[in-house]
Amino acid sequence: MPWQAAVAAGVGLFGVVPLAFTVFVIYALGGLDSDTARDPWIYPLFLAPLLVLVGSLLLLAGRSRVWLVVGAAAAVGAGLTIIGVGSSAGEPVGAWPLLLALCPVVAAAIALRPPVGRWLAGRPGRVPPPA
Repeated sequence: MPWQAAVAAGVGLFGVVPLAFTVFVIYALGGLDSDTARDPWIYPLFLAPLLVLVGSLLLLAGRSRVWLVVGAAAAVGAGLTIIGVGSSAGEPVGAWPLLLALCPVVAAAIALRPPVGRWLAGRPGRVPPPA
């Protein structure tokens, strides 16, 4: 395993913690405004930390780096959703939700390095692309 793959998986796993904590707090509070029911936009936010976690574990197992990139995109989307909903509700949320996506995006960028791609392509059971 190249060191880039190990670092990418570690950074991705590190980034899951604040992202999952923030999503859980938003879920526990029922959204950004306190009404009687949970807002429906909360439930898709759980996909972001789950995708980053699965992507990091698959990269550690040497199976794929695609899900880490998808998880990073979902983390950015979750941050933008929190900003958008917060500004429409009149709550000043600032840019901090995008900082939650920093670790997953850095992990995906490291995972897309050529040594990681060569390592994943050389794993047993991989079918080489047609020439």
